[in-house]
Amino acid sequence: MQSVYIMNNEIVEGQLWWPDNSRQKKINNIKAFGISVETIVTALVTYLNYTGLTIVCGFLPDHYEGEAWKTGGPCSGKVRPALDSELVENDFPNVMHEKQVTKFNRAMKKKMNKSKMKSMDITEAFPYHRDGHAGPH
Repeated sequence: MQSVYIMNNEIVEGQLWWPDNSRQKKINNIKAFGISVETIVTALVTYLNYTGLTIVCGFLPDHYEGEAWKTGGPCSGKVRPALDSELVENDFPNVMHEKQVTKFNRAMKKKMNKSKMKSMDITEAFPYHRDGHAGPH
């Protein structure tokens, strides 16, 4: 999935997208993702008038077979969840998951209001759910 990270009104990173190949990225996408998680959660837990419930969904790893997304790895046409023996190991989701959990917990230490903030960790379960697509996307 394409994403862009902007810091101080400047594009500093783009995952699967970059506006100008003559410029170097300022930070990597893992660090940018961590900064964004901590910034968003901190904003919610330090806004004094906020008392609502927020559920932060865990990082969604891909679940394609043999190849990465957008390079031909299929994920459609499956009629049952994957078995343990069918899972494809990919270090990137593990790193992103760790970054999200760490930054979420760090931001929660700054809590100053009566909001309810929950983390819904679906990262480990998601690769099994290859049967969730009716079509290729």
